[in-house]
Amino acid sequence: MGRTWRRRKNRGKKSPISKPLDYEGTIVNLKRWMTKCNWYNGTRLKLSYFTNTGRGITCDRNLKIKDTLIEVPYELMITLGSFDVLNEIVTTKGGKLAIHDLLSLFLVIERHRGESSNWKFYLDSLPNELPNLPWLSTSCEIDVLPYSLRETVLNRRKNFELSWKRSKESINSRWKCECCQTVGHRVITLNSFTWAYVMVNTRAVYVDPDIVRELSSSAISKWNDVLSDEPSMALCPFLDMFNHSNNAETSANLVKSEGKWMYKLITLLPSKKHEEIFISYGPHDNIKLLCEYGFFIPHQDLDFIRWKFSDVLDVTKIKLNERQYKFIKKRKLELDESLYIDSSGLSFNLKATLYVILNPFVADWCSCIFGDFSSINLIEMQDLCHKLLKWKAYKLQDELECMQKYESEVSENFKNVLKYQNYILMLVTKFCANFCVK
Repeated sequence: MGRTWRRRKNRGKKSPISKPLDYEGTIVNLKRWMTKCNWYNGTRLKLSYFTNTGRGITCDRNLKIKDTLIEVPYELMITLGSFDVLNEIVTTKGGKLAIHDLLSLFLVIERHRGESSNWKFYLDSLPNELPNLPWLSTSCEIDVLPYSLRETVLNRRKNFELSWKRSKESINSRWKCECCQTVGHRVITLNSFTWAYVMVNTRAVYVDPDIVRELSSSAISKWNDVLSDEPSMALCPFLDMFNHSNNAETSANLVKSEGKWMYKLITLLPSKKHEEIFISYGPHDNIKLLCEYGFFIPHQDLDFIRWKFSDVLDVTKIKLNERQYKFIKKRKLELDESLYIDSSGLSFNLKATLYVILNPFVADWCSCIFGDFSSINLIEMQDLCHKLLKWKAYKLQDELECMQKYESEVSENFKNVLKYQNYILMLVTKFCANFCVK
């Protein structure tokens, strides 16, 4: 959610306003349209350009804990109940569709309708350019990505391709646009669908599917046969302009207020007037942020360095006996996603794995793993950690050199990954210099 592909530097500092954007035509029209549809800007939210985050939200008063940031009428949200325009377009011949697919198709159709769309002023507020997402890189670019990142990127690419396949096959071949008589397959193209899919992926909010069903009773009979998952995604005008920070704490829910359903966003932290107001998209690490939203946040608490179990064995050059191997496997200590170092130290699984590797003849590993390690144990683990970090730095440098061979002729998506890889190398170097096992 939000415009998540702008520059993300100096996250810990305040966001100085470069210029107000509230008087831009698209924003004036958006607010005017929302006001006509019973939206009240009680917090006096304003859109501004911030020099370190780009477009974001502020207000001209101090905010206290549990203050309401924004309340958007349910009727202004794009949900399962908004899909009347898709009734004659979508069929089940290609199989069932996910709510993400339907929202994407809806955006494509409404954007094509232009001036005749009831959602024109919201659509005008959406960017034409896509964020620099790794999975939008070319196949050749993806092929030279580091294995761990490439796996994540390919999964995201596969999710998109499956969504496009389902959606394309669902289009009614007899349907023509009522405003221009263009056939469906020329309206819903790969380019238009890609734009819409990314808009939904980066901006949609979670909504309680039971409430959506209750409020969309007339649409349920139609879409129950089409929908493959819960109708738990929705698009929410203006609210999607808040930027993300892992330090933000907010609460968002559909609530009934004076007999009307509203999507209500509450801040759980105070903020000062004229400062940018952030929300949290969730406790996402930088790989998640990069692959889902197209940006990463340097020096955040969720940064980590991860290894595969095979990497740990290769670097330590210690051969496990059968008892060690069975112990590690039985307790699932070797799971790749659990072997990492972050700002708080070694993960439990990495510390336990290193201890077992270093102490093959200890009778009861559990007593130390779930108790206290001796000072000698900690020194030995620290030595191995430094070996792992130096190996990771060498590997990252090698991967970067391979990627940089293509730097002069690559997409902005790939260049964004290069920036991320350089940052990770810097992070590993920093860990090498300062890390201490506790």
